[in-house]
Amino acid sequence: MSIAALLLTWAGCGSLPVAGTLGPQWVDDDGDGIHARVDCDDTDASVAGPRTYFADADRDGYVVRTQFEYRCEASPGWSANPSPVDCSDSRPGDNAPRVEYLDNDRDGFGNENAPQMVCFSWDGSTPITGDCDDIDRDVHPGEPEICDGADQDCDGEVDDGGVCGLAPWQGLWHTVTDAEYDATSGSIITVSGPEASLFVTDLATGTEREVALDRPPTALSLSPTPGTAVAGSDGWVSVLDLVGASVTSTRPVGTVVTDIVADTGHAYVFEGISTWATLTTADLTTGEVTHDLTGSIHGWTKAKLHPDGQRVYGADNGVSPSDIERYELSGGTLTYVMDSPYHGTYPVNGDLWIHPDGSVVFTRGGTVFDLDVDPVDDLTYGGTLEDAFRLAALAVIADDTVVAIDDSDHTTLRRYHATTYAETGRASLPSASSGHTVEGRFLFAHADGVCVVGDVTAAEGETQAPWAFLCLAEKELP
Repeated sequence: MSIAALLLTWAGCGSLPVAGTLGPQWVDDDGDGIHARVDCDDTDASVAGPRTYFADADRDGYVVRTQFEYRCEASPGWSANPSPVDCSDSRPGDNAPRVEYLDNDRDGFGNENAPQMVCFSWDGSTPITGDCDDIDRDVHPGEPEICDGADQDCDGEVDDGGVCGLAPWQGLWHTVTDAEYDATSGSIITVSGPEASLFVTDLATGTEREVALDRPPTALSLSPTPGTAVAGSDGWVSVLDLVGASVTSTRPVGTVVTDIVADTGHAYVFEGISTWATLTTADLTTGEVTHDLTGSIHGWTKAKLHPDGQRVYGADNGVSPSDIERYELSGGTLTYVMDSPYHGTYPVNGDLWIHPDGSVVFTRGGTVFDLDVDPVDDLTYGGTLEDAFRLAALAVIADDTVVAIDDSDHTTLRRYHATTYAETGRASLPSASSGHTVEGRFLFAHADGVCVVGDVTAAEGETQAPWAFLCLAEKELP
């Protein structure tokens, strides 16, 4: 209501206020927009209203924010600056608050990502950082490491210091369904069905990164595209970024994947539903799925991509006699071409490993077949690895050296000449320092030697890494 309206109202009531009783709050002589009642100097437009002053009783420049007054002028013991905050306004030397860290588990070590300003330590804060698990008081720097798959002392290493007794092996705290070696990153890539995850283990540091998958994986293949892998499961394939440790995409394939071969932009699926199966190709970009209807293959076939990127070879499983087959890549589709001309004369026994130069393929049964682009000369008998009937894994580590793990016990490492196929040595894989036996299941060429991935034979209920890996230089081989 305006003053004029108010005067009229009072006038209507038959009385008028005495002059000056409206008070100076209605006056603004200097025109600065601040009424005279609150203006510190209503004759000077450059002077505004009162400011907030904070208590600084010990006059050390640090204030108590909870004690303040509105004043026109400063006076001793008061400061217009709201910071820094004083921790004790009665002692000039005890002023600035300090940084401490949240300590949820009260183990004396805080979370460096949860800093807070405090004047005094309280139950739940600490000036010491380094806690890598702030909800477990038994995990912090200096805590003794125990064998449980965790990092008790927060040094970034799991079960280090030989606490699991696996030396010279290094424990893997997950089961291994399938494994590959990525030479680009120097890492062992594994998938675990029970954990429904992919793991990237850096051989140089021993550190491990986990990628959670939507479904339990059944097979793994590295793509020719560096840093990319493809994992198969029951009805699906997933593309994985090994550098970023993430799932790029997941595509349905409509069948149970028992083995998979990755190519640039495609995945070739080998199924395990019945004795006979159909080759399935999945376009990893569009998601389109095609089937080779020109011929059936055996279910549970194990397959490998030839180094030329144009052929795939597969070893059948669960049939007798065992054989080896060739498939052709054309237009992004995999089709059956032929099997060997021997039809079981030479044992294959369900798995195979192609020489890095693409000249021959070694089989689980010890048979070596010569390879050729021309189907007429392809898959011809080339020889047999000496005294090898059933091999668990194989790797070519030099032009003249083949290393294999014997399937009879999974602990015997055998060395062969790569062209004469004569055995040149054998030795047992080293046992863990605890006495546990590690049975080799996968073998990869690495630097100047090999890396073995195997399962640990531990007693039921025993706290122990279920799998482990070990890298051996060539000079350490038999």
